[in-house]
Amino acid sequence: TGTSSFVSEEKRKYIEAHEKIINDRYPELNRKVQLHCRDNPNAAIFENVRIWIDLNRREKRKTILYLLHSDFKNASDNIGGTQLHVKDLMLGLRETSDIVVVARDGLDLNVTLYTKEKEYAFKYYVGEAPQYQQFRSEKFAKLYHSILCNFDVDIVHVHHVRGMTLELFYEAEKMQLPIFVTMHDYYFISPNITLLSKEYEHYRSPEEESKFINEINEQIGIVESIPYVKIWREEHAAVLRMVNEIFTPSESAKKIITRFYPQFSQKIVVVEHGTDCTKKIEKKEKSGKKEFHVAFLGGISIEKGYNTATQLIRKSEKDIQWYLFGKFQFTDLMVEKKKNFHNIGEYKREDLPDLMSKSEIDLVCILPIVSETFCYTLSEAVLCGIPVLVTDVGALGERVQRMQCGWIVPYGSDSSTILEKIRNIKSNPEEYKKIERNIRQIQMRTTSEMCNIYGEIYNKNYKDNIERTDDKIDYQWMLEGYLCEKGIGTTLFNGQNNLAERLQDMDRELQGILNSNAYKVATIL
Repeated sequence: TGTSSFVSEEKRKYIEAHEKIINDRYPELNRKVQLHCRDNPNAAIFENVRIWIDLNRREKRKTILYLLHSDFKNASDNIGGTQLHVKDLMLGLRETSDIVVVARDGLDLNVTLYTKEKEYAFKYYVGEAPQYQQFRSEKFAKLYHSILCNFDVDIVHVHHVRGMTLELFYEAEKMQLPIFVTMHDYYFISPNITLLSKEYEHYRSPEEESKFINEINEQIGIVESIPYVKIWREEHAAVLRMVNEIFTPSESAKKIITRFYPQFSQKIVVVEHGTDCTKKIEKKEKSGKKEFHVAFLGGISIEKGYNTATQLIRKSEKDIQWYLFGKFQFTDLMVEKKKNFHNIGEYKREDLPDLMSKSEIDLVCILPIVSETFCYTLSEAVLCGIPVLVTDVGALGERVQRMQCGWIVPYGSDSSTILEKIRNIKSNPEEYKKIERNIRQIQMRTTSEMCNIYGEIYNKNYKDNIERTDDKIDYQWMLEGYLCEKGIGTTLFNGQNNLAERLQDMDRELQGILNSNAYKVATIL
């Protein structure tokens, strides 16, 4: 060992001495070498070779494109049901098909290709999402056309279009591709996605909606004289005519959608989302335990029942212990200071069974004021073996009644009524045990079963006679997006196009400010 150390030290000194000779003799060359190593100007070439070796070697399989408003791989985003569903589809179907996920990410459009074992990420600049929904856009049309052609897309499945225009429908129809839509919420029905008035009055039909038309215009900043809701529905109806099938995860959602779009009733198919549980909870005997442990799951906004939840916590005594797995929309200091309130924080789906078991949860409350189309938190609670108390609205009442997995309170019930119901559940152990037995018998659809259903639908509509030619592939465009996602300087090719677009957007914003009345008044003052 001593000899080895001596040799290594001698070698190090030898290298340093000769490096000094070179530096002294060729100082400019040494500086250039250091800059070359730092900037790596050949990175684009290396990445270009690497990606095309991979992509050209991959087996050609059916390619499915999913469009949604926010990417599930973005860790900084608050992942909702739409992202969870698309992620489950991608994970389940990438064994047999290539999956392309297109999603907005701030100023850019993320395009990710998932093959059986690898993923390739691309990024394309699209600019700020407009204040008002843009139905048609030449920029998006060209971008969607490039994506469909260059990724050899065979099937298009739209999950959300907020901030994304409707151009994908038109481009896919031009190519005679099968098109599917899943309505995870009511965005295709109204710009007021919750179907709630500003006083939180719920409407579920065009007749009920008619009382709030002017209010909807006011909420989004449109003058009353413009029939914006009518225009919105006409634009979305136009693209729904192009689709093969419209999916929705519950019968209650189908009923609401059909009231607004009766012409598409035959296209609407109910496919319940799949949910997996990695670990079942073994319920312990709670001998001597006097407290009743009640939990709220997920992001609790006003629409998801924030007001009711915080009122329940404020009103209750210490015999009810409250747990929050997730987060409230607002911080309520009075609630946070309550000794019987435990803010566990956000969680991963796979960790929930252990968290619920550790906290000895007896009941999960899900009390929204909007019509949920599915509700993943209900599935999560049931898979953990925990009974639920839900509002009779949307899919919640429908699913709880069908599964017999808990209790239902009427829509609009106040916190006092709900608290009384919780105390009633607590004081009736036999009824509680009956619900627990029911839950143990429930066979909930798994993500694998759900993927099999969609896989069969895709196969039935798949067209293998679409002409594909190499000249459709724009290698420069694909490399540009690939390098942009990696953060590698892209001016080597046509990165200046991206820069020009960004400068044009900034110039338009600046001109808008200069032409505004507020700016003119400010310059006078």
